[in-house]
Amino acid sequence: MKITHRKSISNPFTKIHALAFIIPLVFLFSCNTSPTENDRNTIERPINPWAIRSVLDLKPRMLTLALDTACYVAYDLEHCAIFRAWKGGVNWDGTVYNEVKVAQPTSWGKDYLFNQFPEGSWSVEHNGVKEIASVRFLGYRFEHNQIYLKYRLTTSTDTLVIEERPEFIRDETGNPGLERMFRTINVSPSSAIFLKTASGQLKLTSNAETISQIFYAKIPHQTLPEIVHENSGDLGKYWIERSDCFTCHKWEEKNVGPGFKQIAEKYAQDENAESYLVHKIKEGGVGVWGESAMNPHPDLGEKDLKSMVHYILSLSEKPAKKKTSAPKKKAIAAEPSKPKQPKKPGFGSPLVGVHPSYDVQTIHLSGDEFKVGGLAFLPDGRLVVATWSPQGAVYVLDGVETGDSSQVKVKLIAQGLYEPLGLEVVNGEIFVMQKHELTQLIDHDGDDVIDEYKAICNGFGVTSDFHEFGYGLIFKDDHFYATLGMPMRLMANEKMIILKDK
Repeated sequence: MKITHRKSISNPFTKIHALAFIIPLVFLFSCNTSPTENDRNTIERPINPWAIRSVLDLKPRMLTLALDTACYVAYDLEHCAIFRAWKGGVNWDGTVYNEVKVAQPTSWGKDYLFNQFPEGSWSVEHNGVKEIASVRFLGYRFEHNQIYLKYRLTTSTDTLVIEERPEFIRDETGNPGLERMFRTINVSPSSAIFLKTASGQLKLTSNAETISQIFYAKIPHQTLPEIVHENSGDLGKYWIERSDCFTCHKWEEKNVGPGFKQIAEKYAQDENAESYLVHKIKEGGVGVWGESAMNPHPDLGEKDLKSMVHYILSLSEKPAKKKTSAPKKKAIAAEPSKPKQPKKPGFGSPLVGVHPSYDVQTIHLSGDEFKVGGLAFLPDGRLVVATWSPQGAVYVLDGVETGDSSQVKVKLIAQGLYEPLGLEVVNGEIFVMQKHELTQLIDHDGDDVIDEYKAICNGFGVTSDFHEFGYGLIFKDDHFYATLGMPMRLMANEKMIILKDK
């Protein structure tokens, strides 16, 4: 690994859907140097959008950047630090991506760097005394096809602002590298900012730019692992990922303990395997796979353990031994089916009427139907639409007031949001409630395409649970109001914890 520092004083995503919905309208009111500007404008990213908010590897508030086919970078926005950089990609599991409810996106491939504990990455030294800084993610903006992340650092004496611009680079021999440009703001002469990195403490130049370049050995081509099981929505996989299993096990190869696929192959022909393994996990033990001890798990519930073991055994390519069938019972005549109840409004029934203050226009646009997460009008009458789609896209529709679908023009203005299910326009400014954050969408150059995604509120507690949506955004009396979904899938030993905004 080669490190240089320079200081100066100065998927599922490429598919864009068309709209088909009913709209109620209210009329009551390179090399080892930084790329040049021309180079930046022509950078090709491997997917579109290439900056994507999501849960990743069971961590909430993540931002994945597909900088190059040879380099993905994931930022932990809770701690404003890199979580990992790797060659490979992301397995986009989850309801919004492939309708699998209990799964979430996971990274695959080989790491250049892995920062398992990003907490406390930032510190500030004031008059020779160093203090761990409290950090808050402020959003990001795009400029010349590059992304600039913004953080606020707070200590007992200082409030500082930092911008970071990451980029993939190569050295003169073709080795892959990661360049990070930092720009510091509001730093007093008696203070200095430090970032904890894999190679040590990086001191940033005050009120100026600091450029860090790190190069790595080349990694061969990576492929998506074969263990993407057809039952990936099984709760057993979800519980395995939520537990401490990966401390000692991996999916295929041996770690401290055997790989899950190895376990599945060993017990494929054992009809008593499920009950045996449930007992083994709960009580612990040693000797079956070597001298390493299996820790007991007394707090895990029987039902959860059975789900986990069932999923592990399903990984075997050998046919499972059939259990001895029980004597057949006599068939009991089925009761006559009850007549179907009529559909309720909002449950598939057609719209037959609305409040008198609304006019209804039906807009039919060619293309695939997708799910609308929010609607709001701009002052000029155009309609903003947030969509619950893999792209996390927001559109502007012009001409909906005509009622003529052929006159409606659709423009993609923002993407990469995480399940945006709330939308408001306040004084002409667009605000989106996406999962884990209230975000303002800002167009700086007037072309309707969003340049800045500004974090307005992201201090409330969240987990990686798939059900923690943010929706129903309302602005009233200078305040935003939104509804937050609660965790839905808890193991038997887990309890609901409600965290308030910081």
